[in-house]
Amino acid sequence: MLRCQCSHIKHLIEIIIVSFLAFSSFSIYASEYSVYKNALQNLREERSFYKLNYTEEILLKLDEKAYRGKTYSRYLRLLYSAMDEVEAILGHRLINSDDTQSDQYRGVVFLDAGHGGTDPGATVPPFMADRPEMLLAESDITFEISGILKDQLVKNGYLVILSREHISEGYSLFVRSVLCRAIRPDIAVSVHLNSSQYAYPVFDRADTALPELNYTRVYVWAPAPEDLLYPFYKEMHKRILESNTRQQSLTLADSIANELRTELQLDFTLPPDLQVKLAQIKELRKQLSEQLVAIKTPTYPRELYEDIIPEDILRENIDISSSYKLDIQSFPGVEGADLHLVREMPQIPSVLVEPIFISCPQEQSLLLNDQRKQQIATGIFKGIIAYFEKKENGTVTYYSVGD
Repeated sequence: MLRCQCSHIKHLIEIIIVSFLAFSSFSIYASEYSVYKNALQNLREERSFYKLNYTEEILLKLDEKAYRGKTYSRYLRLLYSAMDEVEAILGHRLINSDDTQSDQYRGVVFLDAGHGGTDPGATVPPFMADRPEMLLAESDITFEISGILKDQLVKNGYLVILSREHISEGYSLFVRSVLCRAIRPDIAVSVHLNSSQYAYPVFDRADTALPELNYTRVYVWAPAPEDLLYPFYKEMHKRILESNTRQQSLTLADSIANELRTELQLDFTLPPDLQVKLAQIKELRKQLSEQLVAIKTPTYPRELYEDIIPEDILRENIDISSSYKLDIQSFPGVEGADLHLVREMPQIPSVLVEPIFISCPQEQSLLLNDQRKQQIATGIFKGIIAYFEKKENGTVTYYSVGD
């Protein structure tokens, strides 16, 4: 009888625990320390997976079929180098984390401040080797925005892991993506600023520039057919299908894009009159380039590895590429591109945000004070919160790539 009662009580406790986990908006994470500790284990498992499945013999066979010199061997060299660097980063962060702190979080957000270190990103004025002075650098601004955004998320119950914790740090794209995969966050957001060549005149002619070019964009992965010739791209596509992250990435991107438009009072496209003007400028530049007979486009000999792509592979790549571009059409403000940080984390909803153009003089003036940075951070923050609310309420719309 006592055993029966104990079993009943145990079953009741299990129901209560399951109910709490199902209906609570909090995910349980012991501490930031445990996240980094688990990340080290995840990193070692990923390294073991590649070592086991891509031996030298297998790589040799794969690279024999590589098109346009895009080899598996080169990809893995970059990957293993990044893994070594990430292991050192995680080890350092683990030592500096509090192993006694215990908390509950609504979710884990991986936040990447674009560029950094020796890579300033887009600059004002545009960076040139003979003119190194910079009044504004994308890398510094994205770091500041990410810091504001982190504070907002932490205050609302989220654990935020930064790709770079100090403004002087600069990591390769491979290091950032490997770090993100090791952390295994709920979402990944990379913060950048846009810039356009058409914002600056050529030949000192004002009629060749559109400095007021400015709008907001959020990016998800959408490979071109030729991109899919790269090693592991098809594998990334397969993992996205299996993990159902595509619809989550689109929902996250859509949420952030809409909140940014409201917060920044900035649309997703240029006004009609500026679209006409931009088209005229592009045509004018084309005419000018054709007049420069002394400057010819260099031609390069056809490399031996540029053989004819088989028709079946070409058709498959076109079909996959079209499916990624098709599902974006329902989301104004969301665009697809083959960007590393929205491709290399196929099992994590990932977006890259470009809220404004740093090449726009009006934005340059606004970025000199903290208010614009605060607005950008707040727009992204509200978009992230809206995404998690949709996910918790079960209103994330599901899409199937290829349908």
